Amino acid sequence: MLSTSDLEGRLTKTIVYPALTVFIALVVRLIPIILAWPYPTGFDTTAYYLPRMIIGIPSLSVIFYLAQLHQWILSSTYRVFPNPFLILNVVAMILQASLSLSFYAYAKKVLELSEKLSFVASTIGIFNLLTLRLTWDQYRISLGLIFGILALVALFSKSIRVRYVALPLIILVVLSNQLPAAILIFTLLIHFIWKRNWSWESAPELLAIIVGLFLFIIQQLPASNNGLTTSVPITIAPGLPGSIVAFTGVGFLLYTSWPLLLFLPFTKIRNEFHHLWLLAVFLFAFLFPLAGILILVLPSSFTYFLLIFPLVMAFGLAFDHREKKFVRRLVIITMVFSIIISVSYLVTSPLAPSPYSLVGGVFAQDMPLGYLQSTVPISQEDQLMNLLGMAMISIPPNSTLFLGAQFYGLSYMFANPNRINISNLGIVSSSNNSLIAISSVKGSYTIWWTTPQGWYGISSLPSDFHIWLKDGEFSIYSIT
Repeated sequence: MLSTSDLEGRLTKTIVYPALTVFIALVVRLIPIILAWPYPTGFDTTAYYLPRMIIGIPSLSVIFYLAQLHQWILSSTYRVFPNPFLILNVVAMILQASLSLSFYAYAKKVLELSEKLSFVASTIGIFNLLTLRLTWDQYRISLGLIFGILALVALFSKSIRVRYVALPLIILVVLSNQLPAAILIFTLLIHFIWKRNWSWESAPELLAIIVGLFLFIIQQLPASNNGLTTSVPITIAPGLPGSIVAFTGVGFLLYTSWPLLLFLPFTKIRNEFHHLWLLAVFLFAFLFPLAGILILVLPSSFTYFLLIFPLVMAFGLAFDHREKKFVRRLVIITMVFSIIISVSYLVTSPLAPSPYSLVGGVFAQDMPLGYLQSTVPISQEDQLMNLLGMAMISIPPNSTLFLGAQFYGLSYMFANPNRINISNLGIVSSSNNSLIAISSVKGSYTIWWTTPQGWYGISSLPSDFHIWLKDGEFSIYSIT
């Protein structure tokens, strides 16, 4: 029988380590928020989440067919507390803490590591570029990953009632994002087939697979009554194009996660959730592209974001055998390098990237050179906001203002007294230079950098563009 002091010590461990896990995750994500205040970091946060949040709560069909659970959360919160920048920042912190806590829960409940080892494993997950990249702007993938890990934790429970909790969790994964949904369903399917010793206790897992797979398949079908289509493009690209995507993804993984990849040799592949999850990601991210099947055309490396989960678990298992002198040294080196790389990334801008970010410059499309940016460097955001405010009151009434997706979302932060027709050009880039297309629309206006300098691959502007109003790095151009 445990003494009172032993019970207190056990209770302390049960509470303190998860609390520390959440606290560290919140502090880490709070660093860029403080440095970027009041603006949220992340491209999608500004280009997509912000305008849709302000427009209104999405319909049920949009939530289901386009996996917009995150947008429902953001829009519903905005209805109660209409401060979009603060909402986006707070949600980023909650996602970071929830990811860390889900890592802890899996390590403790499924791997059955001690509270201390689970804490260390979840902490190394916080200080990883993949985790930081997820909470930079991939709220939807983060949400799906969190629900997915918790579903696996529920299915591992000894209680049959707790296992049935996986059913609503897998539904939430499907509503969050198709990518973690596909990985989770594939993982559960292989796990169920592999074990072969089926019994009534397997009913929760089988039911979760059936419901998840059914909803996922229905979700991929276009909704004929409103024209919605799936947000997961599939392209056939045999030969060199597919191989380039496959090996570029491997390079991206090495760049972002080499400290954790060092521990994979200490893990034997078994019929366990995290091992099968790793194989599923490898299948979708490498083998499919190598065979010429591209699940996500651009960016090419998003699937690898989901590998952070099994990599953290591999680290935890290796750390559990730290009595080996070599492993103990490797753990220390890994933690030191991970913290240095992550913190230096958190506090830098693309205008002055860290040396390590420069090494990975080839992956800038998937991993921005600096954390302190939204669709523009945070240091330039004040100028852009000032110019957008002036545009709303200065451009003649009923005129047309063309904005790239980089600026379009921010325009929702301002009143439009002159009833300007604001048109979204989509993401302006070298591969989609819609600025050239609008040069024939005389009498209209647009906003871009005063000196393009290669931003988004745009090094020059059409001759029909003339500076109409300027504020620092940005200008309103009249098209004449």
